[in-house]
Amino acid sequence: MRAALAALAALALPLLAAQAALAEGRSLTGSVAYRERIALAPGAELAIEVRDASGAIVAEARTEAGDAQVPLPFSLEAPEGALTLRAALVAGGRPLWVGGPVPVAEGTAATDLGTVALTRVAALDFPVVWRCADDIRFAVSPAGEGLRLRHGGSFADLLPVAAASGAKYEAAGDPATWAWSKGNRMSFAMAGATHADCVLAIDGSTAAFVARGNEPGWRLTIDNGDATIEGMNIATPIMGRTAAPQIAGAERTYAVEGSDARATVEDRLARDDMTGMPAPAAVTLVLGGTAMKGTGGDPAALLQGVLWKATEVAGSPVPAGMEVTLQFLDGGRVAGRSACNRYFGGFTLSGEGLALGQLGGTMMACGEAEMAMEQAFLKALAGVTRFDFDEGGALALYAGDSVAARFAP
Repeated sequence: MRAALAALAALALPLLAAQAALAEGRSLTGSVAYRERIALAPGAELAIEVRDASGAIVAEARTEAGDAQVPLPFSLEAPEGALTLRAALVAGGRPLWVGGPVPVAEGTAATDLGTVALTRVAALDFPVVWRCADDIRFAVSPAGEGLRLRHGGSFADLLPVAAASGAKYEAAGDPATWAWSKGNRMSFAMAGATHADCVLAIDGSTAAFVARGNEPGWRLTIDNGDATIEGMNIATPIMGRTAAPQIAGAERTYAVEGSDARATVEDRLARDDMTGMPAPAAVTLVLGGTAMKGTGGDPAALLQGVLWKATEVAGSPVPAGMEVTLQFLDGGRVAGRSACNRYFGGFTLSGEGLALGQLGGTMMACGEAEMAMEQAFLKALAGVTRFDFDEGGALALYAGDSVAARFAP
């Protein structure tokens, strides 16, 4: 076991060295602007996110615009490596304007990025993502008079309730599950935990929506209002604009201009009918009078933004008091605690399944029970081939047809 831990520690050294290098930073400055002669919405906030080559956020800034108008200046400290910067103006719980990614070259000198041009974000009512401390995330979409809340693979419908300030939404019959909006910040309670002062995530809230179906194969992409439909039985891709959807309960229907294409999207757990891959939305595409079922959204979004706590490893329950966790991070990274040590590594999600790469970690010595659990847990992660969720949103990692580990959100 000590030899295995030594090997894990050796794998950890490159990451630790990279973290040390990132500690030395430089100043990034610039401004944001858009060409349209439209006044900023009241309460608008300028959000800046800087990511490294892996896709991890390494710096960010949030500034209230107040009575100012574009161009709006920004300034923040960032690491010296190769980076990308994205900017957005947000208000009313959604992004209004977005710009980037802007490449930032390596170096230690202060860098002026000039003016970042912003594009207006189409109001299409796709889920917006809120990011809380420790990279905990919640996705929120409209559902009738209320909201549909997603955290990992768990969904809850919330209705408006009275609040002393801001706008609060609560699950019927479950006052311990709620979302509370106050200006450009939100707080959430779900799965017995409260997460406060969450900010709107730029990438998660402005990414293109992609849906797919089988037999015949088709693919729908909606990117800031521009829709493209491709497929085996579609000789020429169908392209057109989409407007704000028609909403009926938790379903949203998008029409593609210049065609008879309609796509109905519901934010709920759905599975690909060929591979079984879970996805965060069920989609029905109607084309030429034919309705075709499929799934939509990024399956990785179901894994990310949750601190998964292991309840079972290789068929055995995790003893009370042992900290065995797993977190899926941006840039295809994983991290967590393995009863004794901390570990980190990578994951790959393909159309066929999920795989975790070789893991590195710290090299502490613990009691026999903790060391045995750690060894069993790391072995279980190494064999993972796919994932799924039960009705309560608990995560199961599979090695072939066997459950390698189960986790609670």
